[in-house]
Amino acid sequence: MRSVSVLRRHRIIGSMVTAGVVLALVTAGGSASAQSVESLRDKAARIAAELSSLQQQSNLLNEQFLQTQQDIADLTTEQVQNQVAVSEAEGHLAVTRAQAASYLVEAYVGAGAFDQIAIGSSDPNEAVNQQVMLKVLKGDREQLSDGISADRQDLQVKAAALQDSGTQLAQRQAEQAGIVDELETSVGRQKELLDQTEGELAAAVRAEQERVAAAAAAKAAADAKAAADARTAAAARTAAAVRTPQATQPRAGAPASSGARTPATTPRVATPAPAFQPPPVPASAPSSGAAGAIAAAQTRLGTPYRWGGSTPSGFDCSGLMMWSWAQVGVSLPRTSGAQRAATQRISFDQLQPGDLVFTGNPVSHIGMYIGGGQMIHSPHTGDVVKISAVRAGGSISYGRIG
Repeated sequence: MRSVSVLRRHRIIGSMVTAGVVLALVTAGGSASAQSVESLRDKAARIAAELSSLQQQSNLLNEQFLQTQQDIADLTTEQVQNQVAVSEAEGHLAVTRAQAASYLVEAYVGAGAFDQIAIGSSDPNEAVNQQVMLKVLKGDREQLSDGISADRQDLQVKAAALQDSGTQLAQRQAEQAGIVDELETSVGRQKELLDQTEGELAAAVRAEQERVAAAAAAKAAADAKAAADARTAAAARTAAAVRTPQATQPRAGAPASSGARTPATTPRVATPAPAFQPPPVPASAPSSGAAGAIAAAQTRLGTPYRWGGSTPSGFDCSGLMMWSWAQVGVSLPRTSGAQRAATQRISFDQLQPGDLVFTGNPVSHIGMYIGGGQMIHSPHTGDVVKISAVRAGGSISYGRIG
């Protein structure tokens, strides 16, 4: 109880401090002290950094949740199939046992009758025929016994498979429950942070988030430009090496000038051949349904983010992509990682409307390119379906739906 009260007191004190900072900025206006402004910036930066970390964590947990959800669905189907197989094996064994029991009784009675006939018979041929019949009956009994053993083994195998699938199902369900707990904790902390920010502090947090995003975009653009410049320079060196003529050699037998001095020639420094640059992989044409998928996604602008969501009541990032493409008859897998695996890899320069933009390694977020350097996506908890700028480089990759 003491720790709870101490935590509550710290939160109250923190809220009072925040309120004091905001009040000072509002009342003092342009005359706010540099210390107050710096304190606000530091607090906003800390909150923005924590939110960014929590959002990344939530996105990864959401991917894990969706994967365990798929695994549970597959294992549930397998469990049902195994249960049916066990039931069928049990029924087959019961039928085989019943047939064997009935046959053995008949064979036993018949064998006794044959023994009596054979003993009292004066016809040697009849006695031989009866002994052959007894051997046939004995072979049938052995065959029935082998059949029962085989049915028992089949039942044991199928029962073991049923137990194994049940164990795996329970493990995945427990794993998913743990993931959900972590997700809800992360989401709860994000909401708590957002609830604590208002007025000047909220504006400062948004400004810090925009600054970080702009810096990341600028770095990615610079990296992409540097890579493009390097490719251009390598191509120029290759072209120059091809155009440069070989050094002129004196003709054999040509008289050398006695009076003139042969000017010294500067030795040619061999230019190393540039590293081989493979041509870009040709990309297929954008899907004919791209325009329709984009239009469908744009009808959901403003829809709140919801982890595990794939309906207009709330979307996670991959849920929005799956729903949007489903409106034009294209089926996509459920998770961001599976959607990346199902698309053709393309470069930033090859992006066309309808292409998918993946973030993270492993993939933790996805959006759909709509043209003009922008994509539509459902970002994270506390946000809504919206349009944002597309970045290049880093852990970002791109895919085209065939």
